[in-house]
Amino acid sequence: MRDLGLVRDGVSLNRLLRMQPDQAAALLRNSQTEAVAGSDVLKRWLAIDAANRVAWADVNAAWNDFDDGDDDEILIAMRVDARRAAKRRAKEDGR
Repeated sequence: MRDLGLVRDGVSLNRLLRMQPDQAAALLRNSQTEAVAGSDVLKRWLAIDAANRVAWADVNAAWNDFDDGDDDEILIAMRVDARRAAKRRAKEDGR
């Protein structure tokens, strides 16, 4: 099977097609750049199956919840905890 394009970090259409739609959408979202957003690979993957389009919409909705959560108490607490953990790890690593 020939490779049908490459976005970045080895994200090819062939690789995406071997994954479950939710996993492929998460990988694409994690690699999200302008190159991915407008890429032929993303467009082709979305066109192949309705499940891909649903997974892409779901992963973006979840991601957008974090973007829109500036006043959300739970997200604020998660950010504070993550920052504390990062500082603790940095201290342990001698940074």
